[in-house]
Amino acid sequence: LDWERNGQVLAIIDDQTHYVYVWEAHSLKMTNKIVGTSSNEYRENLSTIAWSKVDERFAIGTSKGNMLICDWTTKKKYPVLGVHTRRILGVVWSFTGLLATIGEDKVLSLSSIDGDLIKQVKLDGLPKDVSFVRTSLSKFGHNEDNAISCIVNQTQLLIWKFHEDTVPISYNFDDSCGSLVAHAWQDMENIIVGFSEGSIALISMSGPDAGKVFTDSFVIFNK
Repeated sequence: LDWERNGQVLAIIDDQTHYVYVWEAHSLKMTNKIVGTSSNEYRENLSTIAWSKVDERFAIGTSKGNMLICDWTTKKKYPVLGVHTRRILGVVWSFTGLLATIGEDKVLSLSSIDGDLIKQVKLDGLPKDVSFVRTSLSKFGHNEDNAISCIVNQTQLLIWKFHEDTVPISYNFDDSCGSLVAHAWQDMENIIVGFSEGSIALISMSGPDAGKVFTDSFVIFNK
């Protein structure tokens, strides 16, 4: 599920059907199948959804690796075929209208606001927790989202400065704290990561200590 940018409309999907269910805050009502993808030419189970950060459209990933972009205002739908060859695991929008998707085919894709593929990179394992970030690590566009980060194979943190890098940078973690489950950028240069054993750490992404854990910021939670 995901909220639209103003927090007034909640879109919900499940992995067993090909419908989007929409709840509107102003009416407190659920609208069923308002943008269902049940036409004969496009009938696929849905796997992930995300609203745009700049307008009233949302992107849906499907179990077969395709994408559907829906305009909430006009109710128009734009199928985008062949983004991935297997299930799309995650989709996220940038503040400049770009789309990033990750799939079971171990591919990270960057697409335009209309879903046109810009570039792709092959990953070493299954990705999760994808996000756009505005970081000072890139030489381009410090005032806009200029990199994509995600977790790969539950052991790597991957950063792709897509304006300049053909190959993303990856940072590997040992399994002493368990698998890597989530990450969030604290600012333009530091990342907070969470591990399956209940710990978190602050990691620098700049200078000579890039990729190193600040142990004095390490916290252990009781299970």
